[in-house]
Amino acid sequence: MNIKKVLYLTHPEMCHLEYHIFNGLCEILGDENVITYPLKRIYFGEVADDYVLDSGQKGFTEPPEYILPRKKIEKSMEEIKKEVDTFDLILFSNRTYARRALDELRNLITQPLALVDGEDGDDIKWDLVRRYKPDFYFKREYLRGQQIKYPTSFQPPIIPLPFAAVDNTRPIVDDVQKEISVFSVHGFTNEMRGRATELLLSYGIPNAYVWINQDFYFSKFNPYTEEELKKTTRFGYIDFLKMIAKSKIGVAVRGWGRDTLRRWEIPMYETLLFTHDIGLEDPNPFEDGKTCVMFKNDFSDFKEKIQYYLENENERIKIARAGKEHLYRYHTTEKRVNYMLGYIK
Repeated sequence: MNIKKVLYLTHPEMCHLEYHIFNGLCEILGDENVITYPLKRIYFGEVADDYVLDSGQKGFTEPPEYILPRKKIEKSMEEIKKEVDTFDLILFSNRTYARRALDELRNLITQPLALVDGEDGDDIKWDLVRRYKPDFYFKREYLRGQQIKYPTSFQPPIIPLPFAAVDNTRPIVDDVQKEISVFSVHGFTNEMRGRATELLLSYGIPNAYVWINQDFYFSKFNPYTEEELKKTTRFGYIDFLKMIAKSKIGVAVRGWGRDTLRRWEIPMYETLLFTHDIGLEDPNPFEDGKTCVMFKNDFSDFKEKIQYYLENENERIKIARAGKEHLYRYHTTEKRVNYMLGYIK
């Protein structure tokens, strides 16, 4: 099947996986051939403040820094209905506005329909399978070895689709010096993140940058003074990426969801991805000791491996370079879309 034009039924709030797929589609097909409905304003560099949350409150979403604003093409539902046969593929998210649009369009759709589930958690949205009968179900958090038991007579294939690397808005800092030894910056959305931070702080690693937004705020050296603290605990996304670029080792620990953007950001800069087994099924996964370094989930080898790869620079550089090569071979947003379209074609 030759896919040239896609309709993406979306929700006004940010969804990282949705954006990764949208970005990859635009790179491959061209902006004019990827239509969002309702118009996803943040994908075009605009603030979204014309929607209502499920709670009844007015919504407000600003475009994240890593979004590349695209050519805006806004269509009404009436126009979408008239042109629905011109699309080769229709994608939809599981959020409210996307479902409302699909309620109006489902009886008109004859081309492939795919659900893109970018939510945290491994639960399958069986209610949406029953209601819309998608031909494909792409799942961000698909557990490794997960046995799908279909409670419905309609049984679409359920396919892993993790986050990807957004490299077309990244700052170009390829010649930067690796002056930060260990970079670990997380929101405190999982106890493992808290544990990793506590351990790193206790090691007193020179030139490390360690931060978490909870009870303790320490960075680079332990501890900062209150005045230094104010200067170091907040920076924007582009500055955050520049910090990763200056780091020898980047730590990625799961948050609310198992998958994290950090897994895909760190290798972009030939920084060693230091992570753990998050239990997800990944297409073309990173391999421990070859394209990343993995510590045990109980942290029993955490210190030993951190010290080893700080002391053995040639080995660290070799794995970090292989990790970057692996990421660009398999895990950019364009590669993720090609992987997805491979199932549909």
